[in-house]
Amino acid sequence: MKVFVTGGTGLVGEPIIQALVARGDAVQALVRGDAAARRMRDLGADPLLGTVEDQRSWEAVRQADAVVHSAALVAARTQWQNFFQVNVEGTRLAATTARRFGARLIHISSVAVYGRQAADEAPGSRSEASPFGPLHEHDYYARSKRLAEAMVRTEVALGLEATILRPCVVYGEGDRLLIPRLSAVARHGLLPRIGSGHLGMAVVHATSVADAAVRALDTPRAANRIYQVTNDGELTNRQFVAALSDGLGRRIRVVPLPEPAAFGLAHVVQAVLRVVGPGLYPGTLTGAVRFWRGGNPYSSDRAQAELGWRPVVAHQEQITTLVRRCASTA
Repeated sequence: MKVFVTGGTGLVGEPIIQALVARGDAVQALVRGDAAARRMRDLGADPLLGTVEDQRSWEAVRQADAVVHSAALVAARTQWQNFFQVNVEGTRLAATTARRFGARLIHISSVAVYGRQAADEAPGSRSEASPFGPLHEHDYYARSKRLAEAMVRTEVALGLEATILRPCVVYGEGDRLLIPRLSAVARHGLLPRIGSGHLGMAVVHATSVADAAVRALDTPRAANRIYQVTNDGELTNRQFVAALSDGLGRRIRVVPLPEPAAFGLAHVVQAVLRVVGPGLYPGTLTGAVRFWRGGNPYSSDRAQAELGWRPVVAHQEQITTLVRRCASTA
């Protein structure tokens, strides 16, 4: 199979390329610079210099049987227009290119499309058919991912075959956000605990998302379906903190923080960030509070039943290893 991949050096894109190359697929990957091109060659993929938001880059893509679109802006402190160009326009170009080739599109979306309040629902209560909730205007990431899905659906109506994957919070070998940031905070020996710490967290490993993407390529019935990939192993906040402690080799003191106080503080900080950086993405600190509190309402039953997606990840072991790596390079 000939597969074109975006975001090849990213958290999800790289394990997708590794899986495709390992099974003998011919992979072409879109990259932004020479260092990324060298990395793609090392992985066995053919690099194409360009950007997802540039029409000329897509015109240079060679014929493919599938397009896997994993490139996205996630937490960049930048303007809405940049989120729109990369996440929405980039997805539109990926979808139109796949339709032009008669190729299957695998679009890596996010559970953020449901709205951040979805994380407050009961475990396992939210399926792919659940309705979308409201989004704050400053939630650039969630807004752009929702619009990106709309772009995919527009092309599906014109004949594209597409599969949308919605992971929750992703971490793994190429993580530049979650584990590095938590490791930096935990090095001071102090972390908050919101709630009991016993709720399962909405976290998934990048290799599990990659596995779902490859399975979606191989599954005819996955055409024009949506799959949540959000349950590849249990992890509570207490277990997360224990893994951070093991990785850092030091005891971490946990300070209880009432949920209302945590949300209040998050709202204040976001408001300040909007004032000091007008028009820039302030992040979603309220979403971070929900994540750290725990609670995973998303069901992966459809992915398990239709894709045979049943990864089992030892999250504590994985997190400990990644934290040790972060500590060694700090």
